[in-house]
Amino acid sequence: MRVNYLSIVIIVLLINIELPSLFSQVTIGMAEPPIPGALLDLKEHHPDGNNCTAQKGLGLPRVELSQIDSFEDILSGATLLDKETHAGLIIYNINENLCATPAVYKGIHVWNGASWENISLQNNKNGSSRIKTFIDDRDPSNPVTYNIGYFGDAGWWMLENLRAEKWPDGTDAGLTLTNQTIYMATDARYYYPQNNPSILNTNPEYGFLYNWPAATKNKTLPMDEGNRDHVQVQGICPNGWHLPSDKEWSQLTDEILVNPCYYSSKNDCSAGTLALNMKSATYGGLCHPTERGGFNVLCIGYRYNNTDIPAAALFHTSSSASLNSNWNRRFYTLQNDIIRETASENCLRNALGSVRCKQN
Repeated sequence: MRVNYLSIVIIVLLINIELPSLFSQVTIGMAEPPIPGALLDLKEHHPDGNNCTAQKGLGLPRVELSQIDSFEDILSGATLLDKETHAGLIIYNINENLCATPAVYKGIHVWNGASWENISLQNNKNGSSRIKTFIDDRDPSNPVTYNIGYFGDAGWWMLENLRAEKWPDGTDAGLTLTNQTIYMATDARYYYPQNNPSILNTNPEYGFLYNWPAATKNKTLPMDEGNRDHVQVQGICPNGWHLPSDKEWSQLTDEILVNPCYYSSKNDCSAGTLALNMKSATYGGLCHPTERGGFNVLCIGYRYNNTDIPAAALFHTSSSASLNSNWNRRFYTLQNDIIRETASENCLRNALGSVRCKQN
């Protein structure tokens, strides 16, 4: 009995001695006082020459958030006081719901007292794994950064129009800057949208307009490749990218048709209104801005027969249709459907249109 009483006394004394340290600064990982400004100092060893103190990280609690502006996933029935006192709480969200309003993204989030703020800046302001940036450095003196987005089975696409003035190897031989769209032209040509050499200074996302020989780097295959698999054509696209085919464009529009809310504020979609889900709001569409993964079609016009066609967008594909024409996609500001065509003069290869590249 005496031993038991002695044990109790020792335990009480130890608690009284250690209790103050439980409410002060703490080091975890090694027996050393924490740095002066830290309540909790995590480290495995003393700072090395690079001031590194560990080879491991801190595993945050993984939580499945259903709403950005709700605390219910953490504390059911949370009061206003609960929300305020939990400001600064940090978690890693494992759920992504682009159809929620506001959208829910994966990554590290901090509770600010009223909503969750995503602090996972993965090359974009939302931290979504579906949106990134890509640097085209074909011209080291003028590298170009593009927003790119993930479209499910359709892959990664540029969310801006290409604005390259050189071939992927950095040369420009045979690539002519001209606004002349000569009938049956077979040389590679490109020019500024709206026939305006200064327009890219304020609107770089407009990109250049290219004829089909420029977009494909002089591909010459007169056979009909519509809706078929064929050899990838890099053309003027950056290394690791290619000019999408007619079939790949169809795969892109199929993905947006099935999952419209991923890419636009319009939660339903049909073939007759698909253009709404892809056009920029500036041009009568409802697609998300590029930082939220919208395809962002810009109806800046295209050029054919030395004439500017306004309030429209013409996108070349890499698929040939005949000796003089190729498959393409056209959008108009005042139309809600997408025109897939090859049987009109607008499909002749000398037309200057926009280029979107797809990652290999």
